Amino acid sequence: QSQMTAAQRTPLEETARMLGANVQSGNASAVQAQTISAVASQFNGIAGSIQAINADIHGAAMTVDEIYLLDATDMKAAGDAQFFCGVSGSPLTVVVTIPGLPPGKYALAILHATGVKQPQQISMVLQNDPTGNQSWKLAGFFTKPMTLVGHDGIWYWRQARDYAAKHDAWAAYFYYQTALSLQIGRAHV
Repeated sequence: QSQMTAAQRTPLEETARMLGANVQSGNASAVQAQTISAVASQFNGIAGSIQAINADIHGAAMTVDEIYLLDATDMKAAGDAQFFCGVSGSPLTVVVTIPGLPPGKYALAILHATGVKQPQQISMVLQNDPTGNQSWKLAGFFTKPMTLVGHDGIWYWRQARDYAAKHDAWAAYFYYQTALSLQIGRAHV
C-alpha cells in the first residue's frame, strides 16, 4: 500500500469505508448493490455474516488498516492467483492467494472494528468494474473476531511464552497457534 499513488489508494479507501459503514449499520441490501453480479446473485452468505456481526460492531470505530492492490490482468483464464506484496526496504512480504480468480484488477481491504467488546476484522476483496467506469465493487467478504474468550493475540502470545519457559511444549504450541490465528491480517506496516 505504501507504493500506491493517492489516485490508486483514495478510491479503494472510499469504497472500503462506504462498504464498512453499510456493514456496521447492518444494511446488507446497500452492500449487495455495491457487489459484482456474480457474487450479488448468491449473496445470502454475506448477508448472514453482516447480520451476525452487526451487534458486535455497533458503535465501533471502523478503520481501514491495510489495502493491497492486486493486478491479475495478465492472467489468460480463471485460475489460482498468488500475489506477493512487499514493503520497500523491508524483508516483510504479504502473500495473498485467491483460488479460481478470473483475470482483472482487484484489491484486498482489511478493516478493523475496534473500541467494542467483540472487535472484528472485516476483509473485503474488491474488483475494479470491468465495464470501464473505474468503480470498485465487492467481490469477496470475510469476517473474523480479533479476540477469543475476551483476550487478543498478544495475550495468547504472552501465555505461550510463559508455557514455553516452563517447558510445557504442548500448551505453548496451542497458545502460539491461537495467537497466530488472531494476529493474521493485523500487521501494521
